[in-house]
Amino acid sequence: KRYAGGSSDSDGASCKILLGSMGFNLSLLYVASAFGVGVWQGTELTSGIAGLTCIVIGLALRYGAIFTLGERFTWRVSILESHQLIRRGIYRYLRHPSYTGGLLAFIGVALAFRSWLSLLLFTLTYLPAILHRIRVEEQVLAGYFAEEFQDYRKQTRRLIPFVY
Repeated sequence: KRYAGGSSDSDGASCKILLGSMGFNLSLLYVASAFGVGVWQGTELTSGIAGLTCIVIGLALRYGAIFTLGERFTWRVSILESHQLIRRGIYRYLRHPSYTGGLLAFIGVALAFRSWLSLLLFTLTYLPAILHRIRVEEQVLAGYFAEEFQDYRKQTRRLIPFVY
């Protein structure tokens, strides 16, 4: 219930879009893999190890970001009472480390299942949903924190350290 805090007024339906895309992609991954559609052959061990590594690192990054935010973490894009801009931990380098971790974990699952079809559709559907969510969040943060957020944007990257 705590994670659902805040108003959905500024969310721009981004939460529903993300959850819908995630459900679609995970369903497709399991069904396609079960029927052997869009799956590359061989390299099970290598792909499995690479996938599991991405999953573990991605989930650690995601939950580390969530724990760093603490009470300020919500599923909805909103500003809570006495909201502060977090700049410690991984937030010193990335503005959206939770999404970076989620993306990495999802790539890991597709690698573990050896599903090129899932990677393709994930890139075409889930990645744009994440990028939309980031735009929505950054508009809200820029509106609330103004100059402080602009300075923060200059010092950090969105998703990939030193790149984007």
